[in-house]
Amino acid sequence: MKSLRSPMSPPDTTPAPETCNGLQTERPPVNATGGEIAAQAEAALLAAISGGQPTLPDGPSTGRPVVQAPGMVQSVNLFDLMNPDGDHTAPASALRSIRIPSSGVFVIPFTADAVRVSAHYCDDPDVNDWVLCWGSPEECALCAISRKAEQRLLLPVFDCEQGEVGVLAMSSLMRPKALAPQVFQAIAEASRRGPQIISITKPDQMSFSVASWSIPPGVDDGRTAIAKFVQDREQGLVRLDSVYLTLPNETLRALPQVARKLALRGLA
Repeated sequence: MKSLRSPMSPPDTTPAPETCNGLQTERPPVNATGGEIAAQAEAALLAAISGGQPTLPDGPSTGRPVVQAPGMVQSVNLFDLMNPDGDHTAPASALRSIRIPSSGVFVIPFTADAVRVSAHYCDDPDVNDWVLCWGSPEECALCAISRKAEQRLLLPVFDCEQGEVGVLAMSSLMRPKALAPQVFQAIAEASRRGPQIISITKPDQMSFSVASWSIPPGVDDGRTAIAKFVQDREQGLVRLDSVYLTLPNETLRALPQVARKLALRGLA
């Protein structure tokens, strides 16, 4: 876990007692892990409760302590809440999915290695995005309501206008004017002629247009961003499939449109 202190701050080698809302706590060591910090905070809270010290502020007008009904307050550990499996390591960073507006995009492909995923487009108003499929009607509510999953190809490319590596998501269909065959044709051309900029436009809802040319002098070829992406991916810090949502099946079942269709099928 990174230290929250400024890089310019001198090392703190003498932890001093601190108070917070009347509770005396100890500042954790600079190199303390997330679990140690959480354990110290939890210990301080338990000590305060067992010692009868007030943990709630006085009422704003009466001066009497604020009272909460038993059972409505639950102590939680934020590390455990965010990582129920006990993994407190840094999560993989999310990449940006490259959208193709009417004006088109300019990208530089640097690999032909894509990731194939199975995903549903969920048009429920609470989502309106691609959601990774859990694999079967028993485990995936979208499969259970006959929402067809599509095979999608996720290719990392350098986004020339954003100056960063993003993910180009494509249908795996190889029909004429589909995006994937044209992009991979441009990659094959780059392997013969050197790095290429490719422009992608979308004349209509069903087709794409792809053109490519050599990178002009003075234009950022993305080598710095690409090298960082490759290193981060090797270390497991980035995942291509992070551009799609991963929603628990219970969450999918609770979406209004999905819940209604499950009920109509007798699967609620």
